[in-house]
Amino acid sequence: FVARRLLQFGDERSVRIAYCVPEHPRSGAVMTQSERGPHSINVRAGSKDVVVKLKSKAGKTALAFYVRSGESATIDSVPEGQYRVMFATGKRYSRKCGVFLDDMEVRQDPNFASFKTTNDSENVYTSIAEYRLVEQVAGNFRPEQAAISSFSD
Repeated sequence: FVARRLLQFGDERSVRIAYCVPEHPRSGAVMTQSERGPHSINVRAGSKDVVVKLKSKAGKTALAFYVRSGESATIDSVPEGQYRVMFATGKRYSRKCGVFLDDMEVRQDPNFASFKTTNDSENVYTSIAEYRLVEQVAGNFRPEQAAISSFSD
């Protein structure tokens, strides 16, 4: 049995939109952060809004944040570690469901990004990663396609 209050009538898309409730977060809005650290990541979105996730080698999300199309965001609290940097784009993002409701695509950096503190006798150095998600003819970053299911936790 299913309680009547849990049932929605309509096609799959309209029910999903009603349940997931699309919104438009501000650039830099942190969706998830498991721990904090001294490192930074800066992402400049291209023509689509993007949710950026840093996932550990074990597949756990350490950080997820939102960047609106044409804007950039810097997060200055990335923890130590090596992370797969993933980018989901689409239309009509739902924080409640953690997905774009229309035209969602996922890409990822083919290499793990390393965030490591180093020091010498006088200074402490932290890592800064920068991504520009705008296609360039002679660009130096080639993200690879990833399964939408790999983006969720």
